[in-house]
Amino acid sequence: MFDSILAFIERHQSFLLTTHDSPDADGLGAELVLASILRTKGKTVRIINSSPVPVNFQFLTEENDMIEIWDPYEHAEFTQRSAMLIVDTSEEFHLGSIRLALKKAREVFIIDHHDQRKVQKLTGFHDPTASSTAELAVEFAIYSGIDLEPHIASAAYTGIVHDTGFFAYPKTSARTFHAAIKTLEWGANPNFIYKQLMESSSCAAIFFKGRRSQIFLFIPIKKSR
Repeated sequence: MFDSILAFIERHQSFLLTTHDSPDADGLGAELVLASILRTKGKTVRIINSSPVPVNFQFLTEENDMIEIWDPYEHAEFTQRSAMLIVDTSEEFHLGSIRLALKKAREVFIIDHHDQRKVQKLTGFHDPTASSTAELAVEFAIYSGIDLEPHIASAAYTGIVHDTGFFAYPKTSARTFHAAIKTLEWGANPNFIYKQLMESSSCAAIFFKGRRSQIFLFIPIKKSR
């Protein structure tokens, strides 16, 4: 299933790992899992994104590698000697400013779970039946025979629950639960993650989340006689 990813990894020694602009928990979780896998395989890897980690997801990076912000001058040399691995999007224009690196990297490869509808797509491994890219990253770790450290497993679990609405969205499947259970076996803490995602939000974030989900409270009004 993951032969194409493995072949891509084997072709290179150095990797620039990135995700879509305004990264979410799924993109960040997948980045951290794949960076861990690459390092276990003896590869050089740097996570570089177009924009900073949003405040509500910064708990994912407290015990993890520093995630760098793209600078075309600072990262020019590294980009030219590296392959570029993009997670959680297959659309060039979702990358933000780091899309300038596409033509400079040795090779570009994506790992994504979104349905592809637009014409301009990047190539690589695409599985729209997966609930999240973090789910795919966990499956690739299992396929590679690599155990994740607890803080990386927690990032993976966060990506999975973020993109499945805590296992409520239609793409949630048996394989989703299998991946989630594996992260728990590796040491992920679902109670801590739930509190970070759902109990540490500001009122504005909760309101915005409700608007996006189109969840409204309807209060019946009595008609005057």
